[in-house]
Amino acid sequence: MAKSFNETASLPPAHPPSSALKAALGKIRDPDYYLMGLHEPDIVLPDNILMFVRRQGMLSHQPTSNLRQFVLILNLQGRGDVMLDRLRVHLFPRHALLIFPGQVHCYENLDPHRLTWFYIGFRPASQSAYALLRNMPIPLSALAWQYAERLALDQVHPERTTSYITGRITVTLWLLLMELINTLKVHGRTPPARREANLRPIDQLRSFIMENLGKSLSLADLARHMNMSLSSLKNFSRKNLNMGLARFVREQRLYFARGLMTTTNLTLTEIAAQCGFNSIYAFSRTFKRVMKIPPTAHRARLMAAAYRPQRSK
Repeated sequence: MAKSFNETASLPPAHPPSSALKAALGKIRDPDYYLMGLHEPDIVLPDNILMFVRRQGMLSHQPTSNLRQFVLILNLQGRGDVMLDRLRVHLFPRHALLIFPGQVHCYENLDPHRLTWFYIGFRPASQSAYALLRNMPIPLSALAWQYAERLALDQVHPERTTSYITGRITVTLWLLLMELINTLKVHGRTPPARREANLRPIDQLRSFIMENLGKSLSLADLARHMNMSLSSLKNFSRKNLNMGLARFVREQRLYFARGLMTTTNLTLTEIAAQCGFNSIYAFSRTFKRVMKIPPTAHRARLMAAAYRPQRSK
C-alpha cells in the first residue's frame, strides 16, 4: 500500500495560526471587484547589505565617513552622541539613527560601561527614498524590533549566501526602514535632541567649534561661549585637551576637511573655505605640516583605497 505524502515527507511540524491572525481574518471582507487589487508600490530595495556590532571601546571619536554607504544604527543599550557633519544627535537606547552617504560623523559621550549598537550598512538606488530619516533618532516599535531580530538571525544563518536568505534579508531591511518612516509620519517629525546645557564643558566646546567651523574663531569667541575668562579657558584647555586651543581648533578643521575630501566632489578651495581657512594656500600648508602629506595626494590615496576591491575571505 502506497504511503501518503505526509507520511514520507521529512518537514518541520506545522505551527497553529496566531490569535492575531484569526482576529484579522474575521475583519477581511470580500472585494467589490475580484480583478482589481493593490497598485504596484514604489519600492527602492537596499543593496550591498552588511551587518556588524559595536560595543564600548570600539567606536572612534575622530570624524570619519562611510563613503557611498548608508549606515543604520539600532541602539540596543548604552546611550551616546553622534556628530553628523556639524549637528549633535543624542542616540538613546531603543532608538535608531540613519547615517547618510557622505555624512562626516564621529561619536562622543558614549556609555563607558555598557554599549551594544547593531549596525546595518547598505546602498540604495535612491537617497530620496529615505530623506525623512535624515538626522532623526527614531524610537523603535515592537514591529521594528521583530525585523531587526530577523535580520540578525539571517546574518548568522548557515545558508546566508543562498538566494532565499539573501532575498529575505533585503526585503526585511526594506520593511524595517519603512517602519521607521511610518513611525515618523504617525507621530510627527521633531528636531533632533541637542541638550547643549547637559553636555560636559569639553563637549560644549567641541560642539561650538564644529558648528562654527567655517568661521574665524578667536580665543575671545570661545571664552565668551564657555562663559570663561581667557586665562580660565587656557587653563581649562591645558587640563582637558593636553594641547593649546589654537591647535585643537586647527585639528578639528583638518579632520572635517579630510572627511569632505573623501565623501564629496568639492574642490580643495571650497573645502578650505568650509573649514575656516582663509585661502587654499593656508589650508595646503597647514594640512601638509600636520598630516605630513599634501591634501591633493591625501585625497588621491583615500579615493584609491575606497574603490580598491576587497579580498575574499
